[in-house]
Amino acid sequence: MQRLTVVITVMVVVVLLTASVATAQVARYRALGGAGIALADDAGAALMNPANLGVLNISYDDQMKGDRDWEFEAAGTMEVTNVLDMWSANFAGSPIGRSWGVGGAYAEATPGLAEHEWWTLGFGLSNTEGTWAAGVSVSDWDYRDPQMNVDQRWVDLGVLYRTKDANWAVTAEDIGDERNIGTIFNAGVAWMYDEQWTFVADIHDITDEADTGYAVGAEFTPQYYWTYRAGFYQRGNLACGLGYERDRWGLDAAWMENNGDGQVLVTGSVKF
Repeated sequence: MQRLTVVITVMVVVVLLTASVATAQVARYRALGGAGIALADDAGAALMNPANLGVLNISYDDQMKGDRDWEFEAAGTMEVTNVLDMWSANFAGSPIGRSWGVGGAYAEATPGLAEHEWWTLGFGLSNTEGTWAAGVSVSDWDYRDPQMNVDQRWVDLGVLYRTKDANWAVTAEDIGDERNIGTIFNAGVAWMYDEQWTFVADIHDITDEADTGYAVGAEFTPQYYWTYRAGFYQRGNLACGLGYERDRWGLDAAWMENNGDGQVLVTGSVKF
């Protein structure tokens, strides 16, 4: 009975993590409080919402553009603090001129004596106009500590609807209930107020299978290269960050409260 209680507790914890800020392994979305399932159109798309892989925003200009069949973005993230002792690698890509894309992520975290390892692979497809998109992803999570090991694999689905000024998204995590907690439904919106301001809001676990939560954020781009971000999540935990992007290269930093501790992540990205 004690072991069963530990297993259930661990599974609830991982659901809360994967359904909120831990899903946002890229610093951009950490700085937005973990929100972005209706916004993520870059290397973080596979984790945030696989539907976004069908509408990636990777395009860039160089002398070889006419010879490329695909465009990719890769991102690597390191935690500067030691709250979770985490690092991750994310990628996304799509064939030029087509309405579908692929992506994935791999991450490790070693908080205390525990070890977390997870990977995700995803596929997204949109209609010709890019107004609707749907996606599917497969994730595997491996948890180890001195007392127990847990290895779970599940399938997530995502849907995205885009208008001129806003995106709307719904995701369903673990549609086969492999984690024995129930399917987790999340919803999000991204409002592109103008060329400088974007606002995002997510609701996690709408049906309260484990614990309903939220994340809200905004990003402001006063100049072409720099972006300022801020957000909050759950019970008022704060987040903020700064992004710099030029040509094919990008650098993002995020600070986020995590149970009273400050967590700092830095992400470097490149398009190719």
